[in-house]
Amino acid sequence: MWFKTDASIYSNVKVYNLAEDLNIPHSFATGILTDLWAWVTINAPDGDISGYSERTIARIVDWRKSALKLYEALVVNGFIDVVLAPDPRNPGKQKIAEAHIHNWTKRQSNEEEE
Repeated sequence: MWFKTDASIYSNVKVYNLAEDLNIPHSFATGILTDLWAWVTINAPDGDISGYSERTIARIVDWRKSALKLYEALVVNGFIDVVLAPDPRNPGKQKIAEAHIHNWTKRQSNEEEE
């Protein structure tokens, strides 16, 4: 299976920020993203990763440090979109109700870009 990625991944400021937030080289950040996107292509083709924990996402990209730090960096830098909801187990706190790869279905559509 194939997935689309923009050639600007190598110069995109969001990728540089991800690398900086994770204290890794830029090339590692592009590897994390391409690993994640390849996995999503097969396992969550609609881009919905709501059912997968931070630990699972970390394993997918072979991240061996803090899974929460990776996940938060992917969210903060705009690669994962989340919807928060009240956490019934922890009053006053929120939990992730939905998580989607940013613009996944739009970017993966077969329609020609203008």
